[in-house]
Amino acid sequence: MITGRGYPGLAVREVVSRCERDFNIPVLGLFDYNPHGLQILLTYRFGSARMGREGIQHTANIQWLGLHWYDVKDAHAKHFKKFTTRDVQVCDSLLSQPFINQNQRYYNEVAQMKRHKVKLELESIDDLKQFVVEKILKKKFFQ
Repeated sequence: MITGRGYPGLAVREVVSRCERDFNIPVLGLFDYNPHGLQILLTYRFGSARMGREGIQHTANIQWLGLHWYDVKDAHAKHFKKFTTRDVQVCDSLLSQPFINQNQRYYNEVAQMKRHKVKLELESIDDLKQFVVEKILKKKFFQ
């Protein structure tokens, strides 16, 4: 398990990539429900645009566990934060990316974020362990 705070550096992405490639360890990702969380997921998956080709070699076929709209829609209002102007700009940028436009699931998530104009950080969930087990892992792996 690797936890991060913000955008992953090259060393972290290399470790994740090598775990998947060299040891056949599946890479699962749990990110904040906001446009930056989705950008972080895409950085693991496709590398950083700033790094060009060098960053592409340290990518992983990450499976997005969440957070998704259906994971957070029933959360207490105290957990949500309002979108900022920057969040809207990031959503617009995401919606212009070919991968997002070609993948309905990702497109719908960005559209939901933009429509509801709220975000939720993992740290704001009172009992994160229970939330992850009950709302995410059981739904995705044990139904």
